[in-house]
Amino acid sequence: MRSNMLARVPVMWCCLALAAPTPPSKWQTDGWSDYWSVNGTTDYVACRLNSSDSTVDGFGSTEVIVNATGSESEAGCREACENAAFTCLGIEYKNSASERKCELWQEAPQWAKQVSSAPHVCRTRRIHHYRRDARGFADLAEGGGEAACRLDLDDETINAYNTQYQNRTILQPVTLEECKTSCEKLLNCKGIEYKDTDSKCELWNVRPLFAKPAANHKCFSFDRVLTDMHGWTNLVDDPSGGHACRVNFEDTSKNGTFDGVRYSYDAVNVTSLQQCQDVCAADTTCRAIEWKDRASGAGAGKKCEIWTRVPEWAKPTPDHVCMSYRKPRFDAAGFWEEGPGRGYACRLDSTDTTTNGDGKGVEAVGVFTLEGCKQACISNPACRAIEFKNRTAPLADGSEPAKAGVKCEVWVAEPQWMKPVGEHVCMRFRRDHTDLQGFTHLGNDSSHACRLGNFDDNTTDGRGAGAAVPGVASVEGCQQACLNNPACKAIEWKDRPLTQPKGGKKCEVWTQMPGYTDWVSDHICMTFTPGASSEQRKNTSVEEDESNCYRGRALLAWVVSFAVLCASVAQGRS
Repeated sequence: MRSNMLARVPVMWCCLALAAPTPPSKWQTDGWSDYWSVNGTTDYVACRLNSSDSTVDGFGSTEVIVNATGSESEAGCREACENAAFTCLGIEYKNSASERKCELWQEAPQWAKQVSSAPHVCRTRRIHHYRRDARGFADLAEGGGEAACRLDLDDETINAYNTQYQNRTILQPVTLEECKTSCEKLLNCKGIEYKDTDSKCELWNVRPLFAKPAANHKCFSFDRVLTDMHGWTNLVDDPSGGHACRVNFEDTSKNGTFDGVRYSYDAVNVTSLQQCQDVCAADTTCRAIEWKDRASGAGAGKKCEIWTRVPEWAKPTPDHVCMSYRKPRFDAAGFWEEGPGRGYACRLDSTDTTTNGDGKGVEAVGVFTLEGCKQACISNPACRAIEFKNRTAPLADGSEPAKAGVKCEVWVAEPQWMKPVGEHVCMRFRRDHTDLQGFTHLGNDSSHACRLGNFDDNTTDGRGAGAAVPGVASVEGCQQACLNNPACKAIEWKDRPLTQPKGGKKCEVWTQMPGYTDWVSDHICMTFTPGASSEQRKNTSVEEDESNCYRGRALLAWVVSFAVLCASVAQGRS
């Protein structure tokens, strides 16, 4: 009996090897599938390129790492695959007493085979599932190709241009950029599909999990990234797992080097994330930081990288933080630029679970526009920020949104955080003082340069609105130059040490009103309102006239009194 059983063992293994494998059905958020399995077993399964593949290396399409970095564990093998960027679409990991081997598959395994020699696992990698740009959009087409959105892998419609999902908002004609912007502004938008031949945009309020090849189509999933009130943006919606900065999806370096150019430098003597942020904030070229704080193991230690370019991708990496940075910019009225705050509600801090800052956000009744909300703040001496909600458009599926309406909150405490909430705007407020001459000091004399328009001026002279005035040696002289020019609307004054690049003093008189200010060291921007100056002079003149009149009356009274006194004395002598 026993001999018969032993004789059947090879036959059983043969049958197991020939059994059809079960492909992965679930995908992690980092792009890795669950394990291939055969007959319910996952730990003795090797990858194969297809059902006819009888080789052990996918017809030569693998890179093998044996008993070296990357083969110490399955996690190490996955990291080696991720570091290979687009060239790795799967792994096979072997863990035996005699050999630890990691195979990096350049083509995704489409089949698997059960083996008996040693523990093997096979996993497939879907790069596009976590290739999300810094804005929050992920291209779901393989290799950035053309594809139409699908609900999931089971959404198998005959016509490539249709889907089981019907509840979409369609915009037409629009550009791809306008389509993305519409998604950012729409409550609960989870993805877009764009067809360029028709300039058609579909806004989805459920996340497309799959993209099917289709000519002239693009499919993106969308996740809002979080920006705090100081200009820091986490480049992923869930940063808890750790992410490292990358120039783009093809960047395989670990220090922001791409095409021979390094876009980062190492900051020295930095021991905390806060210090790393401070170094960035002080550097006008800084666009992002990568902070590493690894307690033990390979690469242990702390490191701060200052990036001079905004990363287009954040790669899942333990013990790392990748954050982009843009100094908050304020319009000429003192309100923080709308861009970073669009689609966000104010919060006191990251732990604030209330919707009104625990009572710090007070509703302004009867306000129905953003400009009206700004005015409500300006008229309140305690105002530090506003939150404005304009939720009147239907959802992506055409239904009425929850808590619809228009609402303005005036915040008497400065919010330190924002929460992604559609149709909301959170804006800090900076109250600038106006001097007696009528000059409003934008930024209260902190370093700000004048800019024209609505946060789109890339020039340094307001597209010609600012003209240099030679021979001016002080900010007071620059103010006087403005007073002497009837067309003056503002001044920009620069006083930079000669030892620094572009050092020296410079006065610009602007004949158009600046729309906002940018953070530029050694610069001051002031707007000028002649009415305020004239009113001040008028009030001063009235006071002087009244004072002169009072002094005249007093002198006349003294003369009369003196005359009466003299007459009395003369009469007494006579």
